[in-house]
Amino acid sequence: MQDKTKFIQEIAKSKEPWQYLAAFFALYNYKQDPTTIIHLPILYLASCSGLQHLSAITKEVSLAKNTNVIALSDNPREDKPADFYSLVLNRTNLNLSIDKNENLRNIKLDRAAIKRSVMTVPYYISLTGMGDQLIENFKVIWQDNESRILVPGEYTINNTDMVISWKDMGVLQRELLTKLVYNTINLELPSLKTLNKYLRDLIKIITHFNLPISWITPAGMKINLSTVKLNKVRTNLSLVKSGRTKITLNLPTKTLNVKSIVTSFMPNLVHSLDASNIYLLVEALAHDYQSFPLYTIHDCFQRRPNNMGELEDRIKTAFIKMYLEKPYLLQLEEFILKDLSNIKGLEIVDNKIIVEGVDSGLIFPTIPKNFLVKENDSLFETGLRASRYFIS
Repeated sequence: MQDKTKFIQEIAKSKEPWQYLAAFFALYNYKQDPTTIIHLPILYLASCSGLQHLSAITKEVSLAKNTNVIALSDNPREDKPADFYSLVLNRTNLNLSIDKNENLRNIKLDRAAIKRSVMTVPYYISLTGMGDQLIENFKVIWQDNESRILVPGEYTINNTDMVISWKDMGVLQRELLTKLVYNTINLELPSLKTLNKYLRDLIKIITHFNLPISWITPAGMKINLSTVKLNKVRTNLSLVKSGRTKITLNLPTKTLNVKSIVTSFMPNLVHSLDASNIYLLVEALAHDYQSFPLYTIHDCFQRRPNNMGELEDRIKTAFIKMYLEKPYLLQLEEFILKDLSNIKGLEIVDNKIIVEGVDSGLIFPTIPKNFLVKENDSLFETGLRASRYFIS
């Protein structure tokens, strides 16, 4: 506190300066008086929420360990937190270092540069979308009367800024950087492709009958996703008496926008799973306590320091209830089959969808068998209970 300039500089370096400052004053007050009562909530954050949910749905043990759903060893107290982002980063940088492209060999990414791409791979992100995310770490400059890309020294092996053309950037973005990250992620997530295919096949059937995508969450909430196509209509609008202004209106049609639904389904599904975890947590707390102050959003939880241990245990209990009492994909399948049964004349025979006696050519997908393996349930439950970094 004596060097105010240095203190302010330290706060400015923090990603969350106000939280940093609040924690500092809480610690300062404690140092002044050890009997003081601290009201500052402690923040818990899931290691990698979307991938944690998917590891439980697919029961993929390696993914569960790499996202801290399962403890890494038999002695969890000695475990270090698994970091899936760093795992992908290290594999990607290794591939970059041995590539035949000289510019590419000089590039080194960091965790922040690839984090968004890793987070959004479960959300059907395309190679183009991933490339757009990666390029945000570089800068567009004007040199020699043309636009070029500046790769900052922090992203180069020799720690020197590197200028490349848009043509070279296109090669790096489309053919090299993007595919390296994408392929590295898919190498570590073998079950993710299988899950995505299963869900896409379900969506294909539902949208074939022009029905909205509906699903039920582990907490019992029913959700509809029904984005429709829009028609552009030009019309005149009288804003003042002296004239008219031409405007374009986007009017909804009765046809579903299948592309939009496919793109938005997975992120909405994962957010609904986050919400289910919160709902089951709050429901249990409300049953057992008259008062239990809690702040929460998505996969973040805040609580007073003296109750953090119990909160962690309760969050894990809610997560176990979501996935281990009954496989979630079975719940989802039952709900969708019930929805389809409302279509007149529709029946499913040996997974073939028959409509009024005619084979539609559609096949109702079967849940991959490895997603329903009961043998892994006890491993998931004991591993989750023991994990120190599921949320941290």
